[in-house]
Amino acid sequence: MEYVVELVKALAWPVVVIWLGYIFRSELRQLFGRVSTLKYGDAVASIEQSLDLIQQLRQLRNKASHLPDFAITQLEAERYLDLAIKSARVIDSTTN
Repeated sequence: MEYVVELVKALAWPVVVIWLGYIFRSELRQLFGRVSTLKYGDAVASIEQSLDLIQQLRQLRNKASHLPDFAITQLEAERYLDLAIKSARVIDSTTN
């Protein structure tokens, strides 16, 4: 019984944090949308570069959405994969 009580004590705060995160998820999304730098002690993490990359990827996606679909069969995909493997082996053998 003591083991169960200790287990409940240990799991209580993580469960509450996850539950509160779920309840306030829309507010947290808005908050994280405005954050560009995270700082803890001497460590600093900037997400501006990531946001620029995401914007570039979105622009590429929008440009590509006007192109026709490029669909290949499973057999063609396997042939391309085999060709890529053979090419990699040839390149590897010539560089060594």
